[in-house]
Order: sequence, then structure tokens, then C-alpha cells
Amino acid sequence: MRLNFTTECSRISRDQFPATCEGTMPLIQTIDDPKNITIRICAPGNYGESPWTLSRDRQDITEELYIDVWFPGNTTIIPEYAGYVDYQLSNFTTSCTTTTTRGYFELPNYRNDYLAQPLNDKWPDNETMWSEWNDYILNDGWSVPSTMYVQLICPKLQCSCA
Repeated sequence: MRLNFTTECSRISRDQFPATCEGTMPLIQTIDDPKNITIRICAPGNYGESPWTLSRDRQDITEELYIDVWFPGNTTIIPEYAGYVDYQLSNFTTSCTTTTTRGYFELPNYRNDYLAQPLNDKWPDNETMWSEWNDYILNDGWSVPSTMYVQLICPKLQCSCA
């Protein structure tokens, strides 16, 4: 399995920060020190639920994050600390979108000139796995994934499959 992701962030105006963070269980966080700083975070969606399904097929998800950082008086000066003096901070609001792709791919090997292959859009059917892939392990006998065993091997051995 491999995860590929890209993230793009852009500054937005403060009024574009969501008034209500959408979703069934969005991640909402506020850090508020009125004299120094206010930070608001909104991640729409449901932070208690995985966006991935149990499918072995390729999956693509998109997630959003909003961050608003506000200093009273628009800027502030941090007192001298570790040699840094008069470090200016400014207000900002940003929106980030991350797209993540999860999928399976063939590892580099002698059959593919030792090059990692692209992500599979669809997981191969059992017949293709049996004839074109090595999805079993030899070790004092051999084993294959249970779905292949029940659908392919068991009928060939004429055994009873529970």
C-alpha cells in the first residue's frame, strides 16, 4: 500500500473563515488570550471516523483545514529572547486543502525491471492474482490470502471450505 498526498494552502480574508465548521463531528479548536493572541482552527468533517473504506481499490479523499491567527492591534513585538529582538508577527487567515490517494502497487522486482509500478485503480480479481501475481508465501508448505484459498484452491482440491 502507498499513500500519495498534496497540500495547497492560501491566505484568505478573515471573513472567509467558516462561521460554522461543517460536518457531523468537525475538529474545532480555539486558543484565546485576548491581550496577546487568538487562534481558531476548523477542520470540517468527522474527526472520529476514518475516511477510508475496506476496499483494496484506489481511494482518493480531500480534507480541508482553516487557521486564523489574530494579534490585538494587528502586530505585536516579542520581547528579547535568545538573542532575537523586535520580531514582528502579523495576523493571518489561511485555508489548506489536502488530497490523499491510497492504493496498492507492485514493488520493484526482476519482472518489472526493478521499478515501482503506479497505483492500481482496481484490485485484480482472484484469477488474475493467481495467474499473474505472487500473492502467496512458501514456508514449510504454502499459504495464500483466505479469499483466494476459498475461491480458487479449495475447489481445485475438492475440499470442504468453511
